[in-house]
Amino acid sequence: MLLKLTSIFNKLILLSACLGIYVVFYKFQWTINEISLTERLWNPAWMLFGPLLHLALRSLPGARMTGKDGLHLIPAAITSVIYAYVWFGEIFHYTWAGSAFAFYQSSYLVISISLITYSCLTLNRLYSAQHTPANDLLVMWAAIYIIIATLMILMYLCWNVFKIDMGIDYRFFSYFLLLSKCFLGFRYLVNAPTALPAKLEDAVTPMYANSQLSTEMAERYSKMITDCFDNTNIYLKSDLSLELLSKTLDIPKHLLSQIFTVHMKLTFYKFVAQYRINYAIEQMKSSNGMLTIESLAYECGFNSKTSFNKYFKQITNLTPQEYQRTHLDPQRTP
Repeated sequence: MLLKLTSIFNKLILLSACLGIYVVFYKFQWTINEISLTERLWNPAWMLFGPLLHLALRSLPGARMTGKDGLHLIPAAITSVIYAYVWFGEIFHYTWAGSAFAFYQSSYLVISISLITYSCLTLNRLYSAQHTPANDLLVMWAAIYIIIATLMILMYLCWNVFKIDMGIDYRFFSYFLLLSKCFLGFRYLVNAPTALPAKLEDAVTPMYANSQLSTEMAERYSKMITDCFDNTNIYLKSDLSLELLSKTLDIPKHLLSQIFTVHMKLTFYKFVAQYRINYAIEQMKSSNGMLTIESLAYECGFNSKTSFNKYFKQITNLTPQEYQRTHLDPQRTP
């Protein structure tokens, strides 16, 4: 059976699974008669599992991996430098090596922080996700990481805080779970589909998948919304909100949100901003650019000049000042 490495996601899964096996073999001493844990420095590769989970999530359809995602590897890099520093101290028997070794060994709580943080972020992102093999794998990995992190916190409290002998070394359970995670990764790579879904919609279940809102009702409500905005200046109200519009049109708030997101394909605030910016352009033309940007922003219902500039740029691809210079009489433009 061949591993399918046709996507960045699959390659990240393979890397994480191989790292897991490396971490296990690094920590255990294998003999013919027994398997035991060594007292080596904890492996800084532990700090890569969380970032690799994040990168795998970012490589799924609908997400976009950027250079900034590489910043997540910085804690692992710093830990590796400290590890190398302590290791060399041990090799060459420097006087400070003993205290540095003890400090590094007792700092493994940072592993728990990393695993829990990235796992919770992953579970939150995939909360409404469809049950695809890739999504299910990340969810299982995140759950395993949380259990491992919980065991590490328990060990830290018992050994370093309360000085309690637990009677059993829970590290065996942690490494067993890590091996289980590796097994799940390799099983996925063997049985993985040849390609991940091409669109985000194919990978993530819409929030309103189980909604009872019919197409006819959605069209009727959509027309009520556009008629209201076309025939009134409700969009000029600075306190306009989804709740206020719901009361005005007598449409349940949760249905309004669904109509904007699913049927109109834009957010409520973007919809309102389009009307406000169109109104602003009309005012610019009628005053021939004599209005200041700030006064125009407040007249259109925006609460700040910054917000006005942001939406103006998004909708027209020009700043208000650029629009004035381009479309209005240069001699009358301030």
